[in-house]
Amino acid sequence: MKKLFFLLLVFSGLFFTSHGQNLNFVNIKSTQNIPRFEVKNNQTTLYHMVGGRPVVMQTWNQVPQFFNDEDRINRYKMTVSREDKLARRTYEVWYSFSRDAQAYDGYVKTTIRYKDSRPSKVFEDYFIHRPLTN
Repeated sequence: MKKLFFLLLVFSGLFFTSHGQNLNFVNIKSTQNIPRFEVKNNQTTLYHMVGGRPVVMQTWNQVPQFFNDEDRINRYKMTVSREDKLARRTYEVWYSFSRDAQAYDGYVKTTIRYKDSRPSKVFEDYFIHRPLTN
């Protein structure tokens, strides 16, 4: 009976932490190339600035997964990579929820490793949660 209860608890925890999240994160610095990212309907969408307007750059059919619960802060993380003829791009998408402050914050680290002799580039962006307004 204890094993069944434990399995039910683990399953429900995984189900509720990865589904149903509709989060919109806005970059702290408005002049950055990545103005926002969204976690919505089991998809993570990363936006890029083109001509002064945010445009969808990447969409992945996965969401950051819960990995840590220290200091009353729930932390979620996802790492995805994309490779083309020029470079390998790795995106680390993090966000956390502070239960004390009832607030979210986000972080995206973009690593670009070029295939030619150019040095690698690393971009770090910090985000705050803003509800979507339609």
